Amino acid sequence: MKNNKIFNLVVSLSELSPSLKEESKLPDDLPTLFSNLREILLKKSSENNDAIDSNISQYIEQIKTKIQELTNLPERTEIFDKLQATLKAYINDLLSITQCLNILSDGTFQEIFRRIISAELTIDLSSMFKNDPKYARIVCDRSFEMLSLPVIIDFLNEKYPSKLFTHIACVLRVIVHRIQSTIEYITFKKNDLQNQVPSLRLLVEYIDRNKQNLDRIDMGITLDGILNVIWALVDDTILVPTIVETNCATYFVKWISMKDVSMNIQRPCIHLLHNLARHEQGVQALNNVDCINVLKEFKQRILDPNKANNDELYVELRLLYCMVLSLLTEPKENREDLNNLRKVLDRLMQLVIDAGQSDTNKCGGFHVSEPIVVLTKLCVHDEILDYILNEAQVQNMRAKSKIQFFCQLLMKFRGALASENELDQLTLTALFNMIWSISFHDKYIEELKSDSKFLITLKSLANDDGESWVDQYVPRHMSSIPKAANGILWNLDEDNPGMTNLD
Repeated sequence: MKNNKIFNLVVSLSELSPSLKEESKLPDDLPTLFSNLREILLKKSSENNDAIDSNISQYIEQIKTKIQELTNLPERTEIFDKLQATLKAYINDLLSITQCLNILSDGTFQEIFRRIISAELTIDLSSMFKNDPKYARIVCDRSFEMLSLPVIIDFLNEKYPSKLFTHIACVLRVIVHRIQSTIEYITFKKNDLQNQVPSLRLLVEYIDRNKQNLDRIDMGITLDGILNVIWALVDDTILVPTIVETNCATYFVKWISMKDVSMNIQRPCIHLLHNLARHEQGVQALNNVDCINVLKEFKQRILDPNKANNDELYVELRLLYCMVLSLLTEPKENREDLNNLRKVLDRLMQLVIDAGQSDTNKCGGFHVSEPIVVLTKLCVHDEILDYILNEAQVQNMRAKSKIQFFCQLLMKFRGALASENELDQLTLTALFNMIWSISFHDKYIEELKSDSKFLITLKSLANDDGESWVDQYVPRHMSSIPKAANGILWNLDEDNPGMTNLD
């Protein structure tokens, strides 16, 4: 009798809770769960039954549980690998079924995505990428692969249902942010991102189509996210030729010329123009679309009416305007009135000092090479050079004079030719050219000659054959290190056996 009661109870529970019976049959691995859920959604779409039922709910809960269990894996890279694979499956397998819009737009369904992101937040990705740059590159490549998924391409081409705009925009922001978070840890080489040009072009074109739609929900932060990843890529000057292929120069110049485009787009755009102009191919692309005249119009429209405005925005824009214009024009053509340049020159020199004296050679988002290249170009004009050396208002300079500072900074970078760091080599090249300009003035010669350590460095590099010099993007207006060094020695009237190399 007792056994019969137990049997009847089990049967009764089974009849009352068929979902418990079904749940026990659910797969135990994420790939199968996604595959089965996809089949269920496809069947629903064929039946025109666009609603979440108990079966779908069970799959969603099981997937969330399995995602959470991933965080218990021993290796961080293994956790993140599986989370990235899960995100890819979510996009590719589920979000592609646009016949089930009511299901895909349901908050319960989208909890899958939120659980993936929550699990990612348990990992310190910055330290992981810093300690393993090769893994950062792997994650970057995987993220670009996600940009190429049909769902994301359709979204960027605005062929994806608008009902899911907010959700897919959020997914897109996660992907581009993941790319951005890896970039600073990767040492890119020329053409490394050549295969990504179509995806990058899509991103730029998406901004262009939506630049005036910032009042749309989530559009502003989505465009910010895209601009930030493009900005991070263009900041690595070796990638500029690849980025130029996206036709971005045309778009950047167009955006700053438009009165009805938000400063939220125009402000980063000036930074993007500056980064393009640091490479000769970027200079050519910008000059081909009349960037100089557009910049001058921008100055008249935005900067001149705010000449006395010391708000951070306008201080930043005035500095970048000067830097871009200097990089785009030939030195002799760039002759803006010194009175209009004083504050900008002060800030350029302060940037050189702050970045040059730092351990990272960076300050305020600028590498020391960026302001020093601009100063080198501007200082072909005697009045600007004299202002920089004698009048520029700076703080916290450890050297006794500006000339001593430049000489000490050159010695700091004297080993650049033995490395593969292009920015360090560019800095050293710019410093040699800067000091060459100084050496043409008799009144500065004695101070240059008084620094024996500087002279030893100068003579040692004057005869360097330059074979190790990485000249990927040294601006045309600068001479090579041996030529500039020999020029300085000539002006200082030093005994220089390599002097014949000047010709």
